[in-house]
Amino acid sequence: MGGNITKDGITKDLEAMKAQGVVQATIFNIGEIYTKTVDVPKVRFNSPEWIEMYQWALKEAARLDITIGIQTIDGFATTGGSWITPELSMKQYVWTKTSIDGGKALSIKLPEPIRVQNFYRDEAVLAFPMQENSNSFKDAYPEIEVNNLSTGNILLDGNPKSEIDFKKSHVVDIRFKADFTANKIVLYPHLPFCWDLALVDNGRIKLFFALSASNDGKTYTKVADLEFTGINEAVTASFPATRAKYFRLELIKTSFVYFGVLPIAEFELLKENELPLFQPPVTSFMEKTSSVYDLNENALDANSENTIKPISENSIIDITGYMSPDGILKWNAPKGRWQIIRFGYTSTGVMVDPASPEGLGLEVDKIDTTALNVHINSYAKKLLDAAGKYKGNTLRFFLVDSWEAQFQTWSKNFAIEFKDRRGYNILPWIPVLCGEIVGSTELSEAFLFDFRKTIADLIDQNFYRHFAALSHRNQMEFHGGGNLWRLGCVSSYGCIKVK
Repeated sequence: MGGNITKDGITKDLEAMKAQGVVQATIFNIGEIYTKTVDVPKVRFNSPEWIEMYQWALKEAARLDITIGIQTIDGFATTGGSWITPELSMKQYVWTKTSIDGGKALSIKLPEPIRVQNFYRDEAVLAFPMQENSNSFKDAYPEIEVNNLSTGNILLDGNPKSEIDFKKSHVVDIRFKADFTANKIVLYPHLPFCWDLALVDNGRIKLFFALSASNDGKTYTKVADLEFTGINEAVTASFPATRAKYFRLELIKTSFVYFGVLPIAEFELLKENELPLFQPPVTSFMEKTSSVYDLNENALDANSENTIKPISENSIIDITGYMSPDGILKWNAPKGRWQIIRFGYTSTGVMVDPASPEGLGLEVDKIDTTALNVHINSYAKKLLDAAGKYKGNTLRFFLVDSWEAQFQTWSKNFAIEFKDRRGYNILPWIPVLCGEIVGSTELSEAFLFDFRKTIADLIDQNFYRHFAALSHRNQMEFHGGGNLWRLGCVSSYGCIKVK
């Protein structure tokens, strides 16, 4: 715990276990998760001194006839470390949308999707005839600042993947070129994963804001106290119709106390009957794209009814070859209004936890065996080599403990893997992953099921089963746990010894 390791302490712990009849123990290295001062020298994770302590633990365990397992990270969740580069980390698909008028040769720069850990790769560029999706807030082109810093179009791009971290007392300032009238605010709070969400009224997180308005940007008058309820969906709060050139929104408090920040992806001042820019026809969209924790047991149920006209599968054009590496699209667009999706993937940015500074690093890609091989060779192999004669006897197993790595929705070869498993090309269905309907609601829901199933199959095969095979190849057992059923990986229990 926190690098507070001594040989004497190891011996006393193991002897106390033996006295109580414990015959098996697991070594975890846990970062600083408490503030109590301990009067022992700090041993840095993965240092020569740390390896020496690890070897001492194996020697003492052998003396006491206790078998040992080890978590192959610094922390207890989940698999990765400082040796994992963004390219080898867990990945998420991301996108941007651009509307254009056709009937001419285009040369435009498509905005790049969000880049996490300074990593992004393009996957495809698609075009299809679009239905107009706008509202008065977007059309007014407001300037938005959070704590006096410009946010560009992050909070009004109709995209739940781009977001701003909000803290208590954060202030949003909105400036219009002319007076603007609104009587409701729509927010999109975004929190992909937290076990404790279920403890907060089953995820019904409450956000409390104070709204003010001004005609000169200097003197503000309070309009209303607003309360928003919900997470990972558009949430709305109404107020008396107000006309002003300047609006200010201050976060007063939130019922979610487990983290100091809460990301918000979208913010829109609207009139009564207007819809927000991101309003996907598919219900529980974020859950059905395996992007967030599904708190509702019915979240994945198919929905077959909506009034949105679907995109014809045959109308979707692959224009990937017309975009240069720097994002410049040169395309002779047919007549009409077109929506262009630039689709790619980036790191999720999720780190192992709770880790010390020496071991803190990215979670390894869970659907790419190459990434897991690097992890094993970079750290686990070092543990095996240091174990010497104790490998396979006293040192008996590798452990993957609690799954707290959030979600993975893409990887380098995902499109190929999808076609191999589902029997059709994912390309025409990519708009569904970006909030559109292709073919029909029923077909889009069926595709999303196939998408989730492919992710689950790949995590099962390329992470859990591959980890087990690598363990067995090194004369080690593979132990694990976690809520694999939430990932759709129930079959993985067959390849691990559940702790």
